[in-house]
Amino acid sequence: MNLLWGLHGMKALSKISCGAFLLLILVSAAAHGPSTPSRNITVVNLELNSRFSLILLKAEVNGEPATFVLDTGSSRTILNTRFAHTPRLPSMPKITADKGSGYVGSAVPIKATLKIGDTWWRDHDFLAMDDFPEISQSIGQTIDGILGQDLLRDFQKLEIDFRNRRLVLSR
Repeated sequence: MNLLWGLHGMKALSKISCGAFLLLILVSAAAHGPSTPSRNITVVNLELNSRFSLILLKAEVNGEPATFVLDTGSSRTILNTRFAHTPRLPSMPKITADKGSGYVGSAVPIKATLKIGDTWWRDHDFLAMDDFPEISQSIGQTIDGILGQDLLRDFQKLEIDFRNRRLVLSR
């Protein structure tokens, strides 16, 4: 009788262990999230400019291709004035930064649509500067803008994956 209970107990224990193991797998999978990318994640390929160790990414401004410098220290996103499709640009009031640790200059406010990966900022307020030909010449590559904190703050997490050369933005 003891031997019979022992075999029956082992089978029951085996079923419980199997169930616990499957539950552990399900809980682990849920904790790590889905294996397919979420719609709340934007992944963008990066290019590394070796001249000044700049992180560059491709985007679209008003439907036109553009190259941006990723600048987590810049408070604002700045576009090249070529994206300001308005004849009034010279007479618009200029905004001048009077202090800062990085690039400081005069800019004009404009509205534009920016697309990075599958994320859009439609009819958004930006600053535009005409200094990008000089910046492009100094780094040896065409630059159309600087991606700053005003847009990066729209995301909960920013991951720069240097090994795979990609930027992962999570909402």
